[in-house]
Amino acid sequence: MHGLRRNFVFLPIYALLTQEAITNSVYTFFLVDVRGVALTTLAWLHSASDVFVMLADVPMGYLADRLGRRASLFAGAAAQLAGVVVMWQAVSLPALLAGFLLIALGDAMRSGADQALLYDSHRALGETHAYRRRFALMSAGALAALAGGELLGGIVAHRISFDWAWGAEAVMSLIAMVIAWNLVEAPHEEL
Repeated sequence: MHGLRRNFVFLPIYALLTQEAITNSVYTFFLVDVRGVALTTLAWLHSASDVFVMLADVPMGYLADRLGRRASLFAGAAAQLAGVVVMWQAVSLPALLAGFLLIALGDAMRSGADQALLYDSHRALGETHAYRRRFALMSAGALAALAGGELLGGIVAHRISFDWAWGAEAVMSLIAMVIAWNLVEAPHEEL
């Protein structure tokens, strides 16, 4: 049980790293200006990824309950890393769609798994009273990371290059995978 406390440190960092914040503010410009993707095509791809997240959310939650929240968070960061690299390097519409869908799969795998692991850790330690405050702080930190990351992504893409922004996003996803690997699975109730 002692190792569960590390989740209180690692989960907020994981949430910060998986916001896809660096490329969130620049990927449209990159795909339109550099890759020559039409805005209508980009809108369809984005919509397809949103629908995919919506359809995959419940099955991925079921898998997280069965296989463990830690495994789901690791696989979600891995899918995000693969999606970022594929989208960054995509030169065809099928490759671009694959990148969008991999990122969407990562979003679905992470959706709720971090919150569930945080709650399970509090419950296992007999500290459920502290869960809401920690979850609120984790959520606020993730939103702050999104805002700061979007600004940073724009600056990096403008002053250095789009490649540096994509590379930074990939490295953040890789670090998130390492963090997820080091989380401690908390006992949770079977549904």
